[in-house]
Amino acid sequence: MSVSLLYRKSIQRAVNQGKWEQAVEMLQTMDKRGVTDTKATNLVLASLTKIQKWDDALRILKSCPSPDETSFGTVMHGVEWSRALQLLGDMVAKNIEPNNYCYTTVISKCEKGDVLDKALVVFDYMKQRNCFPTTITYNALISCCEKANQWEMALDLFRSMAYPESKDTENASENVTKYETCIPDVITFSALISALAKACKWELTLEILRSMHNVYKIEPNIQTYNAVLHSLRESNQVDIGLSILHHMNVSPDTLPNLITFTTLLEIDQSNDIFADKIYEMILNRGFCGISNVRTENDGNATLIDLHDFSVLLALAAVRHAVRTITTPYLVFIVGQGHHSAHKKGFPSSAKLRPIVFQWLDDNGWNPKWVEKNHGRIVIDVPRKDGK
Repeated sequence: MSVSLLYRKSIQRAVNQGKWEQAVEMLQTMDKRGVTDTKATNLVLASLTKIQKWDDALRILKSCPSPDETSFGTVMHGVEWSRALQLLGDMVAKNIEPNNYCYTTVISKCEKGDVLDKALVVFDYMKQRNCFPTTITYNALISCCEKANQWEMALDLFRSMAYPESKDTENASENVTKYETCIPDVITFSALISALAKACKWELTLEILRSMHNVYKIEPNIQTYNAVLHSLRESNQVDIGLSILHHMNVSPDTLPNLITFTTLLEIDQSNDIFADKIYEMILNRGFCGISNVRTENDGNATLIDLHDFSVLLALAAVRHAVRTITTPYLVFIVGQGHHSAHKKGFPSSAKLRPIVFQWLDDNGWNPKWVEKNHGRIVIDVPRKDGK
């Protein structure tokens, strides 16, 4: 058994036992003795990236006398886009041919860094080198287009992908090249529809959704449906929104969430009847925390928790509560602004508090902050206007 293989087996044992420091020491010993083994180096790099020791991984990669595409790809996975591009350039300079994983990883890093122009350069170079993109490659590019508000480019990329019947290169039509024969998946559709939604291209999103069902036989996920609903914002297409909501309710995997209902409200923000209908759906699903308590003045109060609500949902809840709840007091829990929203598209308490308070004040409910807790707004239900 060769010396390099003995070291590799020892490193493999150390890695399996989680002893990454020992694995690094053995690799350093190999280097001092002039023993090289790329597979052993890759084992160490993989163990370091697993525990996010990216600086150590970069240092070992630079000192490796014979790195390969696996070495570079492993390290690329954990660095930001500019460093990933630099590593790709290092590979080319060392005459190491990047593989699909390396190219796709760099494109994914460009997507996260919101640098579409760099991603497109890598994509073009990848094709020039006859390295065929995969669905994951296209997904990263289309997501990058979405972030850059380039919906037309996202649509072109999608259309350059294959239809299901041309999945195999041999079966592809003559005008479809090998790198255009990967099939879109649910992530592809969600990214594309998100790009179209940002431009309010709701007719196109519905067309893409239909092709997803009818041509590609792919089931949308909740992100897909929410993106379609987002494309309908301010369109007043309430019936279409409710139809999509009906389709979401068919499967337990796509049941509507708070983002769904908030997005529905954006379709027609001036329609209070529609808002009431949406809020009643929220109540039926238990998304709104409502409880009855006794106050210090020995009166009954209804507490309504608006912590996780968007502004539109919160105002829909407030309108519904002041019209339907009959306890002597209503208390709206809006938070004190000490935390930021943890859901995409939802405001922090600091933003929600003044909006809810102002709406109540403008509509004659005489709101007051709870003395010992300024994250709560209280109103008397027996209003002075007799309503």
